[in-house]
Amino acid sequence: LLAHASDLHAGQLLIDTTTGNPEHSEQWASRLQARGVTYLDAPISGSSEVTHRGEATVMVSGDRRGYERCEPLWPVLG
Repeated sequence: LLAHASDLHAGQLLIDTTTGNPEHSEQWASRLQARGVTYLDAPISGSSEVTHRGEATVMVSGDRRGYERCEPLWPVLG
C-alpha cells in the first residue's frame, strides 16, 4: 500500500483485501481519510479453491458510504 498511497486523491476509494494487522488498517484508514480517500478493510477468507468456486467470504469494515459505493463488487469478490 505504501508504494501507491501517494497516487490516491480525494474522492477515491481503496479496498484492502489483504489479511493483516487490524491496527495497521486503522492507521491506513485514518491517514487516507485525512486526504479525502475512503479506505475499506476487506480481507477475503477462503482457500484458493474456495475462491475460484466463488465461495469465499469477504469481511468488510470501514465507511458505510464507501461500502455502499462498492456493493456491486462484493458478490464478485466473495
